[in-house]
Amino acid sequence: MATESIEIIPMRAGHLDKINVIEQQVFTSEAWPIKTYLYELKENQFAHYFSLLKDGLVIGYIGLWIVIDDAQITTFCIDRAYQGEGYGDKLLSHCIHYASMRCIRISLEVRESNHSAIRLYRKHGFVDGGVRKAYYGDGENALVMWRYLS
Repeated sequence: MATESIEIIPMRAGHLDKINVIEQQVFTSEAWPIKTYLYELKENQFAHYFSLLKDGLVIGYIGLWIVIDDAQITTFCIDRAYQGEGYGDKLLSHCIHYASMRCIRISLEVRESNHSAIRLYRKHGFVDGGVRKAYYGDGENALVMWRYLS
């Protein structure tokens, strides 16, 4: 019986075509263009991005900025075909561990209506920190969540 191969590796420019497909599928109007990711990977000294590969195929990704001792998750997504199978949990755990080696706290914004993501973040120790009114292009609020790292 074959077992799947799961890897979390630094995001590469070669991953961006698949990431763009996932972005368009999941985020639609809020999808980042490939040029934004290229800037993040090549120019932004604060950026740290990771791809989750299953059997060599990109099925998810996460990005964070680290500034001094604060980390902020900037993007996080799992391909719809693989959601609900624990891949998001693995990727978020990796990100938290990575940030904990460098930072005191980590934060993110999430749509108030994204209950499955909010449950995942709370499972990983994030707490509500406030609301950003009309944060998204469609006017939906963002819940700001924080976690102190040990």
